[in-house]
Amino acid sequence: CAPPDAVVWPQSVGQVQELAALCYHCRVPMVPFGTGTGLEGGVNAVQGGVCFDLSRMDNITDLSLEDFSVTVEPGVTRKALNSHLRGTGLWFPVGTVGIWGAHVAGGHSSESTGD
Repeated sequence: CAPPDAVVWPQSVGQVQELAALCYHCRVPMVPFGTGTGLEGGVNAVQGGVCFDLSRMDNITDLSLEDFSVTVEPGVTRKALNSHLRGTGLWFPVGTVGIWGAHVAGGHSSESTGD
């Protein structure tokens, strides 16, 4: 797979909407990219296109201690989220068993499984 033809760094939902509308109008594929934690080659632009690097959309927009929920933008890292949650009694842990199983079952792109 090839890298995307171009990369954009939107900083708001409005910018994402404008860029997505332009890509749609021009029939250009879009490839989203958040914080780069995926292991499956998610930014491979199979048909070219524009990568939407969402890492600058890193706001934590809502926290509800009552229902244990938090609303974040796609560029928020686990480290930033846990720093924000420090002192609330909440944290966002890494679920290693589930992640490992999901990637093995999904055919982790760097894993060789047979001939």
